[in-house]
Amino acid sequence: MNYSKQIEGYIEKTVLSNGQIACIVFQENKYKNFTDYYVMFAIANKKKDIKNWLSSKHNNIDNKQTGRCGIEGLIWAKNKVIEFEKHIKDRHYTNRNIVISWADKKRKDVYVKAMMKLGYKNDTTRACLFKKVEVNNDKDKL
Repeated sequence: MNYSKQIEGYIEKTVLSNGQIACIVFQENKYKNFTDYYVMFAIANKKKDIKNWLSSKHNNIDNKQTGRCGIEGLIWAKNKVIEFEKHIKDRHYTNRNIVISWADKKRKDVYVKAMMKLGYKNDTTRACLFKKVEVNNDKDKL
């Protein structure tokens, strides 16, 4: 997973079996005492659509159901979230939060069902799921 200064976060893309492009972003938001990574996920037909979505330009993705790959894209995204948790534990010395939100009830139901099993909690005040990823501060002792 690569860090992008342009989007201030980590990004990864893949081509799914049906030719569509899946993209996941962990956008970093630093606060005084903690850091949140907001998860953004999209599937599109063209690289141009992903590029416009990332730069907040007019695009054909926002608030639309564009994935035609069945569950393949969601499983890929879930695996990337798991991989990113490991990345945080391996590379950081302070705890971080991963935050997942949704555009509609259908997505919420799918995300809650999949991510609660991985220790994510439902934050009803912010309408999102979150998980505090605790790091091992004893790395120097290894």
